[in-house]
Amino acid sequence: MITFPQRKIKKNYRSITGHFPSVKNNKSVAYESKLEKIFFLTLEFDDTVESYREQPQITIDFQGREKTYSADCYVRYRSDLNKKNTLVEVKYTQELAKKKDYFDEKFASIRKACTDISIDFHVFTEETYSHTYIENIDLLYRYKTHGREKRYDERYFRTPDSEKTSNDHQ
Repeated sequence: MITFPQRKIKKNYRSITGHFPSVKNNKSVAYESKLEKIFFLTLEFDDTVESYREQPQITIDFQGREKTYSADCYVRYRSDLNKKNTLVEVKYTQELAKKKDYFDEKFASIRKACTDISIDFHVFTEETYSHTYIENIDLLYRYKTHGREKRYDERYFRTPDSEKTSNDHQ
């Protein structure tokens, strides 16, 4: 079972924390690192994603004990795709390499727990997408959060049919 407790994201002097204005979710989503914010940004441009929530929790069996595991995100995909919803852990590759054995064991426990509840598990790193792609969607997202000014529609969205109609009236 997945739960979504009301966990407050506290200020942290080691990493960047804040709130991301999600258009897809129609609310702000809390993040605990710059990489989490980037991950949320990528979800906003993924047409297969219906919605997502931060800080989901599941119970895992890790190192012989039952523990509550807090992931970084739960992604819900469009139902018409037959794609499993996914629990996502966001980590820098340097951190994964530094504690490789620990994370290998922990992620195996998480994958088993996810399989038991019929969802997938994925690890997102700074290498998942190119730096150029991230810069581009970051720039575009500024415009996604603002409505389009319709006063320019006629000038920029002309079609051959609308040209014919406007010429007929002259």
